[in-house]
Amino acid sequence: MHLGFIIYLMSKLRINSLALLIATVMSLAGPFCGLAKAAEVCAGVSGAWFDPTFDGEGFYLLETPSGLAITFYGYVNSGQRLWLVSEVLPDPIAFDTDLSVNMLVGEGGSFQQPSPPSELSVWGSLSLNFTDTNHGLFGLSGIDGDKLSSVVKITGVKGQVCDATQCVIDTQDSNRLSFANDAVHGIFDPSLDAETDGDETWLSYSTVSTSLLWPEQNPTVISTRLAHSTDGGLNYNFINEINPAKDVTLDLAAPNNAGTWVNEVSSIAYDKKADPDKRWKLIWHHYLQIDGNRQFEHGWLGYREAARADQLQDAPEFKLFGAGLYDPVNNQADGATQSPVVGAPLIDIRDLSDELTKCSVLSEPGWLSDDDALYLAVLCVQINPLENRIVLLSCAQPCAVTHPSAWRYVNTLLLNANARALGFEKFSAPDIFSIRGSYYLWVSPVTESPFADSYNGCRAFQFNSIADGTLHTNAKNQPIPAMILDGITGTFNGACALHAAAGYQAFYSQLMLSSADVFQVFRAPAKTCF
Repeated sequence: MHLGFIIYLMSKLRINSLALLIATVMSLAGPFCGLAKAAEVCAGVSGAWFDPTFDGEGFYLLETPSGLAITFYGYVNSGQRLWLVSEVLPDPIAFDTDLSVNMLVGEGGSFQQPSPPSELSVWGSLSLNFTDTNHGLFGLSGIDGDKLSSVVKITGVKGQVCDATQCVIDTQDSNRLSFANDAVHGIFDPSLDAETDGDETWLSYSTVSTSLLWPEQNPTVISTRLAHSTDGGLNYNFINEINPAKDVTLDLAAPNNAGTWVNEVSSIAYDKKADPDKRWKLIWHHYLQIDGNRQFEHGWLGYREAARADQLQDAPEFKLFGAGLYDPVNNQADGATQSPVVGAPLIDIRDLSDELTKCSVLSEPGWLSDDDALYLAVLCVQINPLENRIVLLSCAQPCAVTHPSAWRYVNTLLLNANARALGFEKFSAPDIFSIRGSYYLWVSPVTESPFADSYNGCRAFQFNSIADGTLHTNAKNQPIPAMILDGITGTFNGACALHAAAGYQAFYSQLMLSSADVFQVFRAPAKTCF
């Protein structure tokens, strides 16, 4: 029997004790006698909670397949015991989010002769705001008055792995990453990989400068650069510029003649299963900017491969992936857009699955190689209806990256609905990383604050199975973050990267509008999460 229906039935009963309440629920629940297992992956708030300043009363919370069920034990103003039970709270549990639920009370009965079932009545309401899995503010408001409790969890529920795995990465002590030759507007979008988990790591990133040919029309253009660390990520040295921005003069009336081919959101990967001369791989979004406007119909996911990361600069570019908006005019080097790469994309993502036929634009690629496959998480933007779909592709090892038949669609990982369930509008900036045999998906939640399409930090979701493209979910099948990173409140921040060889530091991007170099990258210690 569905627990939501059980709670509906309970609203028609008058139950005079917590013990009878639990007994009634469990006798009806049947299949839910193993609720701890059913809610194994969750927000991690199940258990006993109390406010030390109100010792002698408390709350018990239980995450179920239908939502959160809550009981309160305390006293009425006359000194008699008060037992309250909540309606089921169906909303997903998100931290620093206000929630509210009705609290119900029963009457009468004795130890030997409980009163017969009758209707429960509404006592009042309970407001909840969880700071994390172990702290929160609960507010009771009802027949006996109002009370605000600063609560802590004193015991959890055995088997809830979420209690141990959800981790908030503290960015208070973040340190900025910069280079002496940074472009005038700064750097953004870090990506990390290494050949081993030793002390050497490679970092690809975006640098933001001003167009040399069109400084007024294209004041911010983007290139891909490479840096290297040999001390576990403490220090990085600039190596070279892999993908420089390229200015072109288009055969159009001014100001639409001002074109710049830009290169952003790169992802670097080491693939030990590849041929020795193809083990380092770079993928990025290559597109045309005209008079300051991004023209995604003139764009694709570019790809380079080389024996060493510092040789990617000299490797030829492949047009690897395209999507529905791709304009064939870009197939010609001497065409209207002066495309820097001849030919059509090798792979149209829409050909991989019926699930992808509405993909209009691809961006924000993030990939990872293991013994079984090369995995690529990518943002598929659908226009009608508008949807940010985070999808996972794979290429079985040894991966022939440029062969269309080598790639397959694995699954859609996240949709706008998953973001809305956590209080956001959509997700962007996917990346994949692995720590100690566990796989994670980074994404950046997007809202309209502080301005349109702003990143609001990063969330890392743990994979149940990367081969199947399934994420850990709560009992309502809603993906729940294992890690949370938030930069300075009120700023655009996100686009994260993490690697064990970089000292378990979480790299993230942040806009600092009061600075001349607006685009900045920071590092926050994250080893305590593992």
